[in-house]
Amino acid sequence: MCMNLYRHIDRKKVQFDFVKHTEKKGEFEDEIASLGGQVFVAPHYKLYNIISYRAWWRAFLKKHPEHRIIHGHFFTISAVYFAIAKKEQRITVGHIHASGTKNRIKRFFVKQIRKYTDYPLACSKQAGEWAYRDHHFTVIKNALDAELFRYSPEIRMEMRRTLGLDNELTLGTVANFSPLKNPMGLIDIFLSVKQQCQNAKLLWIGDGGERERIETRIRQDENLRDSVMLLGTRNDVSQLLQAMDVFLLPSLSEGLPVSVIEAQASGLKCYISDRVTNEVDITGRCRFLPIANHKLWANTILADNISHVDTYQLVVDSGYDIHTTAKWLERFYMQIISKGGVRF
Repeated sequence: MCMNLYRHIDRKKVQFDFVKHTEKKGEFEDEIASLGGQVFVAPHYKLYNIISYRAWWRAFLKKHPEHRIIHGHFFTISAVYFAIAKKEQRITVGHIHASGTKNRIKRFFVKQIRKYTDYPLACSKQAGEWAYRDHHFTVIKNALDAELFRYSPEIRMEMRRTLGLDNELTLGTVANFSPLKNPMGLIDIFLSVKQQCQNAKLLWIGDGGERERIETRIRQDENLRDSVMLLGTRNDVSQLLQAMDVFLLPSLSEGLPVSVIEAQASGLKCYISDRVTNEVDITGRCRFLPIANHKLWANTILADNISHVDTYQLVVDSGYDIHTTAKWLERFYMQIISKGGVRF
């Protein structure tokens, strides 16, 4: 989402810099540099290093007065650096991307963040109501380049050829290997489909901490070994989506997942957890299903007409085209800063 906005915003007026919490090079760092942005490395936050973590932020903000706006994304530990930013007279923009969590520490941080957020943003109405309670907030849609994701029979044919897919029923997802994305549940759903459709394949775009666990399960199950393609983090998601027949996202919790918007923009039918807000259904092509009933997912998918359709105009009309959203954000920041050339 951040990169979608960064690519389309007027960078002569508003420039993004990024703070990360790892020494590992990120997927987008070369592109960020090419667009004029910088990436700074903060210490990885642990409870025991809170003093040094706070000291890093104090030193960073004093050294970089050009960063007038600090835009924090939950569930990062925004409450810690927002408190410091306020003392340094910076403008804080809080941005929630989830509609709940069972993690008590994360819930505590969200509650603290409200105290220090000047401008609350949310990816959806449901997420905003959960995070900000009775406080006013603004929904900023997780927009995309609708033309880039538009369904193309030619691209579909080429990508399926490249991936070695013929007539296989191809299920797919774009999701990190994290507990909230319910990766084991996704595997169970796929196995339920596989029991009824032996030529089914699963394309999985993403990476994360649970990957090794998923790889182990795939190796141990002969029904998965040759049927699951783990593609890692990719920069050609818009093309890979074209190769899929249906899109799956059995998440335990979400705000408003941009991956489902992308899948719909690609003309796919989407089968997603009923714990995901129905605000995500912008084309009428989403089916909301209970997480635990894997057989119901399989039966629903196999009974549906899953042909692709061109949903371009539906995506644009619903306000999810990045050109509109980037222009709105640009005006928003120019208004709150009251002068151009800021970095946030």
